[in-house]
Amino acid sequence: MRLIVRQCFIILFILCVPLVGQAQSDDLIAYSNGDLFTWSLSNNVPQQITNWGYNGGGILSPDRSMIAFASYDGSFADAIVNNEWAQPYANIWVMDTATREFQWITDQSNAIEDGIYRSYPVWSPDGTRIAWTELNSFPNTSIQIHDFRTDTTSTLVSNISLGYQDGGEIYLPPLQWSDGGISRSIFNIVGDDFQGVDTLEVYDSDTGTLFSMDLDFIDPNGNASTSHHWLNHNGKAMIALQSDNRWGLLDPTTGSYTPLSSSPVLQKVGDSSLQLIPAYVGSYAFEWYVNDSGSVSALGYNTYSIDSGYQPTISPTGGIVAWADGSGVFIWDTSSQRKQKIITSDESLIYNTPSPVNVAWSPMEWVVADSPIIINVRPPDAPTPVPPTPAPLPTAVPNVASGCKLPARLNPGQYAILGPGENNNVRQSWSANSAWFGEIYPSEVVYVQDGPVCNEGYNWYLVSNEFIYGWTAEGFAGEYWLFPY
Repeated sequence: MRLIVRQCFIILFILCVPLVGQAQSDDLIAYSNGDLFTWSLSNNVPQQITNWGYNGGGILSPDRSMIAFASYDGSFADAIVNNEWAQPYANIWVMDTATREFQWITDQSNAIEDGIYRSYPVWSPDGTRIAWTELNSFPNTSIQIHDFRTDTTSTLVSNISLGYQDGGEIYLPPLQWSDGGISRSIFNIVGDDFQGVDTLEVYDSDTGTLFSMDLDFIDPNGNASTSHHWLNHNGKAMIALQSDNRWGLLDPTTGSYTPLSSSPVLQKVGDSSLQLIPAYVGSYAFEWYVNDSGSVSALGYNTYSIDSGYQPTISPTGGIVAWADGSGVFIWDTSSQRKQKIITSDESLIYNTPSPVNVAWSPMEWVVADSPIIINVRPPDAPTPVPPTPAPLPTAVPNVASGCKLPARLNPGQYAILGPGENNNVRQSWSANSAWFGEIYPSEVVYVQDGPVCNEGYNWYLVSNEFIYGWTAEGFAGEYWLFPY
């Protein structure tokens, strides 16, 4: 089926003229199950928009009119599904977000041997070009640029280093592009003591001229998780360097470095009304928070990286944050402070390149906060209950005679914890047929606000914490799921 669909798309794309972005769409574009999906606030129904291979890493153009993404051939996608090995040769695509017309920038259909490895693409600041890293017969690695104004692809720089490769899967360091140039960070093992060193490289996007700087001064022991992010600071393109919980600003024209007292924040371009903050919580992990007009709340989203493929995004209309992880795509509403899963994913289909957890909704930018934003990182086992708010309470008393097999063990005003095993669904009302509001995860603590209500054989409770609010079941068929905490 994949091959048939792919051939149909080839016929369509040959007839297409080069895309030039004009109109924009307000739909969320997200990765799930090896393909790209769209989702709209107006109908809350996800729609799959690719199915010819393994597609991911959707990057939104500055004017929201197009996305660019990398795609593996259908043979590779089939191998992932069947837990088999195949070479991850990639193609580059763009899609018009309004019309959902696709353009194939690079083509290597059914490449089984001697194919080309490509990273996911990045946009130029003016939205007229995209760039990606390309490996064609090791070690011939280059940075390629496609110009939509002339519909031509050219090589910016050749024979660049991939850095240390562990002998297994080939890793192509991703690119970033700003007014300051095209940047990437490579990792190498050096010295007799096998010291790890990150090297930052910045290429002039027109000439390929290189600025290079080792980042070992940030962490002399080489044990930290390091990333870099472009931002505009005082009218100049600067690089924010992150090493665990330490941040600093690097001027790529002079090499000067200035420590920062707190993390930069991620926001929509030119809009500081809603800001996203990565808080380092140790062990190469980050917990994301949202700053809504001075009110700081945890999103319930944790990552081991804050590179572009793992960053949350904000809706064009504001007020809604979205992200994707291995289990699905989520949104977080600032008004209700409620987390909701909108697309469920199969984690077994995840492959790490192109970046599989990417979401695209609004053009985003890093900025240095006007003043440090104080975050009290929540200890893993410490619940933070939210006070009662207007609840979606049922209006009719259910038929108790339906039979609850388990004696109720929870009461309003106490805490409960979800035991090991599966997640617990949270719903609008006390019925398994009621609207799904989200999930409680194993070891997550909730505050019991109301209940029990016996219906459909379950004891239902109205529960809440900073992530979720709604009705959930205590257990079933002789097995408790929720326990007094």
